[in-house]
Parts: sequence; C-alpha cells; structure tokens
Amino acid sequence: MGMRIWMGREMEGSEDRDKLTLFVKETQITSSFVKKFEEIFTVTDPNKVGVAFRDGRLSYRSINGYRIEEIERIYLGAGRCRIKDASGLESFITLAHKYKLKLVLECCLQDLTNLPVWFVYNYTTIVRWDVDPIPPTITIKFDDGEGAYVLPLRIFTYTSLETLKSDGLFKGDYLVHDDESVQDIKCTELIGGTE
Repeated sequence: MGMRIWMGREMEGSEDRDKLTLFVKETQITSSFVKKFEEIFTVTDPNKVGVAFRDGRLSYRSINGYRIEEIERIYLGAGRCRIKDASGLESFITLAHKYKLKLVLECCLQDLTNLPVWFVYNYTTIVRWDVDPIPPTITIKFDDGEGAYVLPLRIFTYTSLETLKSDGLFKGDYLVHDDESVQDIKCTELIGGTE
C-alpha cells in the first residue's frame, strides 16, 4: 500500500467538524515520508491549481484561480490504516508548525504503543477500536491512578458512514495524491462537495 492523500471537510466529532482537512493514509510516518510529503506540495508557481504550500500556508486553489481556501488540519492515519512506524513524527510536526496546520493522528488501540508518549500528551490522538458490531452497552474509562474519566457510548457523537464510497472517500472528498495511481491527479473545482 502506498501513500494516499485526499482533501475534504471533517465529518466526525464536534470540535473540528467541517474544517478543511488533508487526510493522509500512510502506515510509515518516517523521514522519507516527510520529505516526500513536502515535495508533493511544494510548487514553484504559486498560481498552480490544487493543493500546495503558498505564502506560509497549505492551501487549495480552485481551477478558475479565484478561490483560495486554507487547509486547517492534517489528519494522519486516515482510511483506517495501521501506523507501523512513527519515527518521523517529530519532523512531520515541524513541517505542520511551519505551515500553521493542526495535526491529528488516528490509530487503532493496538498501535497506540507505536506512538511516542510525548505525542499522545501534546497532540490530538484519536484511538480507534475496530469492532463490529459495536457493543451498545460499552463504556469507555480512562484511569490514571488518581482519578477516572468515564463516558458511556450513548453520549458520543455519531457520524454515519453511509456516504463512504468504495474508494474509501466520502462524497465531497477529492483525491489529491495516490502512489498507486498511474495518472497525474488534477484537482478541479473541489471545495463545496459537488461531484
């Protein structure tokens, strides 16, 4: 599996819902990944259509060139991938800070130990428990020995995956980069959720 990147509005949760996000499906967050990521979005022509680093931000320029929208977040671990190597995470954080991007990382419960402890305590980390069906009586508990946080499943926010297409993208998401694509991906009129 190669790296896959798409752009769309966050549909889950409550705090970041509807924010323009670059979703990254990659299992190896290494220094070579960081270098490749930066190369993909570094352009010499600031008027280039699509997603690129411009004026100290990561932004999207529409095909007619009139609309530019800043991408607010980078979401690593998208597409239910397993993070197997996070050795380049510190370099990626530096890149995210450089372009004023909020960094979010999703991992499954089993892979939480692959992440550095300092990251989990300082950055948004979404821990996914891959279970089907979801037990309706489940309650989540975090216990640090001094206190406990308990949250029953029924008060979580819920997002239907009904509009998730077979390619792993939601309606309104647009593919920006795919290592396995044989053609150059062109971002056309992307923002707004029409296909």
